[in-house]
Amino acid sequence: MAANAGSQSLVILPEAEPIACIGPGKNYWSLAIAELGHQEAEYIDFDDAGILRRIPWQTVLTEVKQAVEEKKVQFMDKRWAINRKDNRPIILREKLDKIAVSVEKFIQIGDCAVQYDPAHAALPWAGVRFVLKATIIDQQTITGVFDGMELISNLIGRYAIFEQLYLNTQLKTYTGLEKTLVELYKRVMEYLSKAKRFYSRSTAARLARNIILDAKGDFDSLLQRIVEQQREVDYYASLADAECQRANFEDLKQFLAIFGRYSKDMHSKISVLHEHHEEQNMSAILEWLSPVPYIDHHNNIHKDRLEGSGLWLFRKQQYQDWRESSCSSILWLHGIPGSGKTTLLSLIIDHFQNITNFGSQSVAYFYCARSTSERERGNPEEILRSILRQLSCPGPNFPICQPVRLKYGELPCAGFRPRKLTLDESTQLILEVVKSYLSVTIILDALDECNQETLSDFISALKKIVQQSTSTVKVLVSSRASKDIVSQLGDLPQLRIQSHDNADDIKRFVDRRVEEYIQDKKLLGGDVSVQLKKHVIETLAGGAQGIWASLQLQSICGPGIIVEEDVREVLRHLPTDISNVYSTIYDRMSSQLGPKSRLIMNRALKWLLCAQRPLSADELLAALSVDPQGTFSPVSRQNILDMCYNLVIHDDEMDVFRFSHLSVQEYLEKQSEFSSIIAHS
Repeated sequence: MAANAGSQSLVILPEAEPIACIGPGKNYWSLAIAELGHQEAEYIDFDDAGILRRIPWQTVLTEVKQAVEEKKVQFMDKRWAINRKDNRPIILREKLDKIAVSVEKFIQIGDCAVQYDPAHAALPWAGVRFVLKATIIDQQTITGVFDGMELISNLIGRYAIFEQLYLNTQLKTYTGLEKTLVELYKRVMEYLSKAKRFYSRSTAARLARNIILDAKGDFDSLLQRIVEQQREVDYYASLADAECQRANFEDLKQFLAIFGRYSKDMHSKISVLHEHHEEQNMSAILEWLSPVPYIDHHNNIHKDRLEGSGLWLFRKQQYQDWRESSCSSILWLHGIPGSGKTTLLSLIIDHFQNITNFGSQSVAYFYCARSTSERERGNPEEILRSILRQLSCPGPNFPICQPVRLKYGELPCAGFRPRKLTLDESTQLILEVVKSYLSVTIILDALDECNQETLSDFISALKKIVQQSTSTVKVLVSSRASKDIVSQLGDLPQLRIQSHDNADDIKRFVDRRVEEYIQDKKLLGGDVSVQLKKHVIETLAGGAQGIWASLQLQSICGPGIIVEEDVREVLRHLPTDISNVYSTIYDRMSSQLGPKSRLIMNRALKWLLCAQRPLSADELLAALSVDPQGTFSPVSRQNILDMCYNLVIHDDEMDVFRFSHLSVQEYLEKQSEFSSIIAHS
C-alpha cells in the first residue's frame, strides 16, 4: 500500500522471506598465507610496517593505478616492446592497460558488493604495487613478470566475486571449492613472494646471468601452477553455480516479481524524458557522422553466403600472422573480379564481431562500391566518417565517445546541422577514439571501387592511423590488383586469392545450385539424368569463379534448352572471359524477348546505370510501367528479374534493384548502346 505525505508517496513492500546470505565472510587470503612455507612467508611483507591495517583499502588500489600510469609513461616514450619465444612482439603498454582495467573492476566490486570486504585482498594488491614500482631493467624476466601481473590483477577481482556467489556453507560443493580457492591464493602469494625476493636484490645482483635465467624459469613455472589451479577452482565453481541456480531460482523469481511491481513503473517515469533526450542527441550525432546503412549492406551479403565457405582463408599463414600479431598493421587481400573477395570479407567481419569484447575492443567495416546511385559508397571521406561512426559508438548500449561529442559541439552551425567532417578531421578523430580501446580492427571491401582522384589520400589516411595509433589497429582491405592499388599497397603484407584456394567452395556452390535448379524444375523440367548432372557440375565447377559458374548455369536453363543434348552443346561452347559471358547473355536476352519486354529490359539497365540516388523497387517499377509514349503497362518485380536475366538482382535488405556485380556495370558502360548520351536521353 502507499501512504501520502505532501507531494511524496512512500511505497511499503509486503514482507518476504529473507534471502540467505551467500558468503561466510572468511579471509581466504589469510588462510592461504598461513599455509605458506617459511621461505615464502618471509618475503610477503608488503605491508610497510602495518600501514595496510590503518588505511582504507581504496588507497592501495589508488597506488596501484599510479604505479601503472608511471610505467605507461615510461613505456610510452620508447614504445617498449619485447619478443616471446616465437618472436611475436608484446606491447608492454597494452599489458598495463589490462592491469588498470582489472583495478577499476575490483573497485566496483568493493563499492557494490555489501557482503564482501575488499580489505581482505589488500595484501596481494600491495604485492602487485611493489612489482610495478620495482626498477625493471632486465629484459629476460620482464615477460614473465608482466604476464604474471596481468593474470594476478584479473584473478583477484574475479575470485572475489566467486567468494560472494559460491562460498556458502549450505552448498555441497563448499568444502571442495574452499580448498581449491585457498590453494589458488597460496600459489599467487608464492609468485609475489618470489617477485619480491628477486627485486629486493641489488641491481648488480639481478643482472647476473645465472640469476636472471633461474628467476625466469621460476616465474614461468609458478605462473603455470597458478593457471592449472584456476582450472580446478573454475570446475568447482561450475558445480556450485548449478547447485545455486536449482536452490535459489524460485525464491529469486518471487522476490524480483514483488520488487518489480513497485519499482518498474516509477523507474520508467523518472527516466523516460532523460532517455528520450539522449536518444535524440545520439541519433543526431550518428546521422551527422554518416547515414550510410552499412549494416544493411553486410546483411545483404551475409544471407547469400554459402555456409562453410571461405574457411580456407583462416588457414592462410599471411592471414594468421596479421590476426595474431599484437602490432598495428595492414593486410591487402586481392584477386580477380568474381573471385569472392566480398564474400570472404563478410565472413571475416562476422568472425571478428563474434570474438570482439566490445568495450575494450572494437571492429568497423565498410563495403565500398562504384555506383551513380550510391556515390557515398565510393567517397573516401564518407567511408572514413562511417568507420568513425562505428568506432565512436560500438553498440546501442554504449555512449558516443567524448572526442566526437566535443567536435560535434564545436563546429559552427548557425541553426543548421554542422558541416561534414573532412578526411583529415575524421583521421584525427579516429586516432583520438581508438585510444579508448586496447585493439581496433577495420575491414574495407573493394577499395578499387573508390573515387580514383582521392584514393591516394584515403590510403595515406589509413596508413597514418596504423602508424600513429597508440593502440593496436589492424586494417584488412580487399581489391583487384589494379595498377593504382599496387602502387599504393604493393609494399604491404598481402594475400592473393588463387583459383585453387576457393575450388572447394565453387564445387559446393555449384552442387547446391544445380540441385536447386533440378528441384525447381528449371533445368530440363527437373528430368535430369545422373550422368548429365555430374557432367554439368564438373564443367561449371572446373571453370573460373563463382559468378562465372552462376551465369553459365543460367545459360543452360533458357527456354530453348529442351533435351540433354541441348545442355551438352551449350557446355561445349561456354565462353571463358567474363565479358564474353555477358555478351552471350545480352544477345540471348535481346533475341528471346519480345519487342515490349526488350524495351523494358533496356530501360531498366539504363535507369540502374544513371540513377543519381538509390531508387526503391516501387520507384523503378513505376518508371518502367510508363513507356516513352505515355502508355501505362504494369511491370512487376519478377518481370524485371526475368527480363534482365542474371544481370540484375533485388536487394531485399534495402528493397532496391542493383547490378549483380560491378563487372556487369563495367561491361554495359563499354557498350555503345549504353553510352552516357543515350542512357540519359
